[in-house]
Amino acid sequence: MQRKNQPVSAVEKYMKAELNYLFTLLWLLTATMHLLAAPAQSTAPQTTTDQEVTPAGDELTWPREFQDNGAKVDIYQPEIERVKQ
Repeated sequence: MQRKNQPVSAVEKYMKAELNYLFTLLWLLTATMHLLAAPAQSTAPQTTTDQEVTPAGDELTWPREFQDNGAKVDIYQPEIERVKQ
């Protein structure tokens, strides 16, 4: 801590400069990350399909089949390999 009428040592000046540099770098990195993440979230395509939404229950069977614009996707029921205890 600096006392009145005492000169600041070179080490203290260096440490303050380093701390300022690190905070500025952290701020710039944080701002850049937010700027890069924002467009990715806002430009995500909205998925709209003409498929009918069915209520959950007995109608759901495996494998699940989806078709959209000529592309067919089959999703099979997951299998549990082991249970962690």
